[in-house]
Amino acid sequence: MKCDDPDESLEAGNIDFRDLLLNATEALLVGGTGNMPYGDVMEMAYGALMDYITDIDTSTGALQINDGIIAPFTEDQSGITGTLTIGKRVNQCYCRF
Repeated sequence: MKCDDPDESLEAGNIDFRDLLLNATEALLVGGTGNMPYGDVMEMAYGALMDYITDIDTSTGALQINDGIIAPFTEDQSGITGTLTIGKRVNQCYCRF
């Protein structure tokens, strides 16, 4: 299956995520138009998100996303940091992350 050319996709109302999320150089390298048809706000937001997701907390050695999102979410959900309770009626099944 072949993807539409970027210009054809734009005319058809499709969003080219390469151009939406990457800077012009990176988008062009992976097959986007490279001419920033959607502006740069989403590219900046995507970059900030990727920086946050891949940043390591030097005090714990864990990814920032673990301490900032996953740990509080799992603790709130199950009462145990890093544990999600899937179903209490199915033999107390737990998943550890």
